[in-house]
Amino acid sequence: MPIRLPHPLRGEAANRFGKSPVPELRTTTAWVQVPPDLWQDTETFESFINYRLIVRLATAENNTIIRGEGGLLELPGIARMTSKGKFGSTIFAACNEVEQMGCTADGLIINPADYYMLLGSGRLMHDVEENGVFIVRTRLVEEGTAIVGDFGHGALLFDAGRSVIKFAEPPPGTFAEPGIAIMAEIYERVVVNLPATFFVVTL
Repeated sequence: MPIRLPHPLRGEAANRFGKSPVPELRTTTAWVQVPPDLWQDTETFESFINYRLIVRLATAENNTIIRGEGGLLELPGIARMTSKGKFGSTIFAACNEVEQMGCTADGLIINPADYYMLLGSGRLMHDVEENGVFIVRTRLVEEGTAIVGDFGHGALLFDAGRSVIKFAEPPPGTFAEPGIAIMAEIYERVVVNLPATFFVVTL
């Protein structure tokens, strides 16, 4: 007669699912000053918007998602990990914790200084990438730390699906000198529905 061994305790067994309204979206705004009369050449003006204003907006969006109010680094449900335990790195230790929850660690957000230091001192960054983890380098994460998580299943980005681009008066102190400015604005918010699959690690 076969012996049935008890199943190991699964952390996800403690999960509880619920229903909540779509959260209030955050406003992300970017500003650039326009060279005089540039808007009179529509093709050049379009190129300026695409390669100057939209790029600035993407940077502002990253700040909203990572460091802004309600961003990944501000969410109380995301644990901090300072010990690598039996692993060679806190990054590997965090990846293991995510997978012990039955999920997949598929993303790493790291400061460029740490990325290149680790890249030049061993195989850690190569091994992480070869294991299917997408690495994002950004100065918005403090040196000496990184964010590890299941971005594919553990987080959602809610977006209003609309944006605004217009000439406007920028807030005081936005630019060093006066000038005509345009702004771009989008409305979105990142929601972590599985906070147990995210970690802020100390490298």
